[in-house]
Amino acid sequence: MAATVNSGIVESQCQVTIVDRRQLSVQKSRSRPAKPASAEEISVAIYHDDLRGIIGSEPDVHFSILLSSLETSKNPFFYGSCVYLDGPDELYTTSSLLESTSTSQLPVILISKVKLSRDASAKIIAAEWLKLRPPPNMPMPAGGADFKRGVLFCAQGNATAGTGGIFHMNIGQPPTPVVTNYFGRDFDSVQNVAVAKDGSMWFTDWPAGFEQEFRPRPQLPPHVYHFQPDSCELRAVSADFSRPFGIALSPDERRLYLTTADDHLGESGKTSPGAAAVYVFDIIGAETNPVLANKRLFSYPISGVPMGIRCDEKGHVYVGCSGGLEIWSPAGLLLGVFEVPGGVTSFTFGRSHEFFLCSGKRLWMMRLGV
Repeated sequence: MAATVNSGIVESQCQVTIVDRRQLSVQKSRSRPAKPASAEEISVAIYHDDLRGIIGSEPDVHFSILLSSLETSKNPFFYGSCVYLDGPDELYTTSSLLESTSTSQLPVILISKVKLSRDASAKIIAAEWLKLRPPPNMPMPAGGADFKRGVLFCAQGNATAGTGGIFHMNIGQPPTPVVTNYFGRDFDSVQNVAVAKDGSMWFTDWPAGFEQEFRPRPQLPPHVYHFQPDSCELRAVSADFSRPFGIALSPDERRLYLTTADDHLGESGKTSPGAAAVYVFDIIGAETNPVLANKRLFSYPISGVPMGIRCDEKGHVYVGCSGGLEIWSPAGLLLGVFEVPGGVTSFTFGRSHEFFLCSGKRLWMMRLGV
């Protein structure tokens, strides 16, 4: 597929609004009235003054649209994964399920490789976008993580037995399998992965592919897994959720955060509106064989369903939702929202004070001027 280049990237300043929590707590409306001024703008809503520790005491926040399919195919190319590699200054994202233009071909998920160009001040001025078909041994990629100068991709698999799992793709090389089954039984559809400092992997798996009719009937219940590549030890560490989705580790790796997609992806009228939330576990015995304990509700999204999740070096928890990127304190206090048209399905941190945000049909950049 031919590359597309956007060489006209221009930053704009975000509107910053302070939310009156006292007024919000008693108003009849379910959501605050302030929203992005248009479908072309990101705005920042401050719910707690501690957000200034992230965006600055005098916020100077900018955004740009790196790439968009809204004006062309309208396909959701920027949906999952969202992995940034600092060395080559590249982003990798995965699309949502794309219907084929031919009735004889099955739906597909594509990988987008985005090469960034910067000016002398390190601002992004251009993006080269290349759409890639996944290699045959890594069908239907979903989430991902940076790992050993490459990308870990979660492959959901296809209708063929023995497909799916976690694969490592070094730059310019074909992917190699890392873990593809649970003692001979295929995973359902691996969704997202978080990598610990020792290289071990925590990942989520549930039968999304079966629900979307590209995977066989599941052989396993939905699980959260822990895998140690050095010893090849694989353990199912949680079976608490029917649709575990996003996964993240706290910076000290004593906590594991999970988002659940139960409310969003179940059959209409048959889901619990309280099921889609962010949960946290304590990690016990991290130095040997870590286990999860003390499951509890961490936060309930203020808008839509929680999807991607990450922690920064200070332990703040960022959650992609239909209203944008929600920022929570380590104690579960809402600090603010980066309000993004189309919401945020996945995201990552870039270079100093950069965020890359996927909203389906658009790939955004935010830069904090702190």
